[in-house]
Amino acid sequence: MIKILLSSYFIAGDDRKCNEDSGFALSNWSKITFENSDIILGEEHALAMGNYTFENDNTKIKVEFSFGYKKVNGLIKINLHHSSIPYQS
Repeated sequence: MIKILLSSYFIAGDDRKCNEDSGFALSNWSKITFENSDIILGEEHALAMGNYTFENDNTKIKVEFSFGYKKVNGLIKINLHHSSIPYQS
């Protein structure tokens, strides 16, 4: 039997594995801006990469992203996602 955990560092929850994150995706963001660096299109798939910036009254966070998309039964589904804070020297 496989147990699926619905909470993660991104959405938090009482049984989260990453206690220092209170649920980044659930924060009260007032604006999210996407800046694509590149989009690669195929017949049944696509890739997009770039930055998105999350903003609210107190915070502005720039995040690098990669998304993979695949057509499944005529619908576009995400089959790859990665986000990270850019390296700070």
